[in-house]
Amino acid sequence: MADEPENLVLMHLRELRGEMRDLRNVVERQGERLEAHGKLIEETREMAAIAAGFSSLAAHRVDQLTDRVEKLEKRVDKIEERVGP
Repeated sequence: MADEPENLVLMHLRELRGEMRDLRNVVERQGERLEAHGKLIEETREMAAIAAGFSSLAAHRVDQLTDRVEKLEKRVDKIEERVGP
């Protein structure tokens, strides 16, 4: 009869250890998922930075082309003034 309480305590300890092991596994899986999400976030940030860079280059090129077109239009205007109507 003295063994029964001891066995009962050991049984509960085993159950607690099993539950702790299960919780540890869950926490490890969640950590892995968070790490994967962190990598995706970093990749997304890198892609956004690249896209911003390309956008900046495109805007600069458009500005250059706009300036060039304006210069060409001025030249055409001067030629038309010389030639007359």
